[in-house]
This record gives sequence, structure tokens and C-alpha cells, in this order.
Amino acid sequence: MKNAKANGKALRGWMGARKALWDWIDSDTVLIGHDIKHDLNCLGMVHPRIVDSAILTAEAAFKPRREFLRLRRIWSLKVLSRVFLDRYIQNSSNGHSALQDAVATKDVVMFCLDKPEYLNKWAGFARSGWDTPEDFATLKYLVENGVDHSEYL
Repeated sequence: MKNAKANGKALRGWMGARKALWDWIDSDTVLIGHDIKHDLNCLGMVHPRIVDSAILTAEAAFKPRREFLRLRRIWSLKVLSRVFLDRYIQNSSNGHSALQDAVATKDVVMFCLDKPEYLNKWAGFARSGWDTPEDFATLKYLVENGVDHSEYL
């Protein structure tokens, strides 16, 4: 941040950040995020085209019966990144890396879109209460090795 300020590249508040974002996107741009409503709220924005990794995975697991019902659970990006990508993120004591989080979010979404059968198997396990990293490591083993996993649900 010190370098950005020194070079005159720091954005001034949420309005400056929103203006800079609109320099790169328009209403046809698809925004990809994880629990992106918080980011949009901070910027005072709404956007018509969003893919949210938190909603994508929660809807796969719980398929709400009505649009207005709340999802029972949202998984953290850290968990989804480990489950779907075998990638460990947010391990620094210095906090999150925005770039690392953005790349992981995009990769989780792309994984879910490219491998819907894996997403659906994961969702079945998640509905059944499987929730620890060890549980999902077992799921990964079962799926990758073609083991009939129905008895585990």
C-alpha cells in the first residue's frame, strides 16, 4: 500500500474502487467471486451477471426448494480450494492474498463447471454430513479410483 500511495496509484475509498472497477467491466461482464455479495455491498454495487462459488457449491449440496429459502451452509474458499483443487490457500500469518483468493475462486468455479459429476458426488457426501478434510480426501480417492461410493452415503 505504501508503494501504491507513493506512486499515486492508491484508490480513494470505495467510490474510487468502484469507478476503477467500472473502467474494466460493464453490465455484460460476468463477475466471478466467492460470497461476492459482501464485495459488491462494500462497493455499493449490484450486478446482473455473477457466478458465486459459494452459491454454486451450496446449491449443489442443498438444492433449495424455493428461491427465497436460505442455503443451509456455505463452505469457505479455503475448504473448497482444498476439496476441489487440492490447493492449500490462506495459510499465511499475514492474512489473505487477494490475488491468491481470486485465482482460487476462478479455478473452483471452472472445476465445478468442467466436472459436474464430481461436484454432484461431493454434494451427496456433503449432504450426508461429510465435512472434514479427511472425509473429502476419502471422497477424492473413491472417485478417482472408480470405487462405488453409494454405500458411504
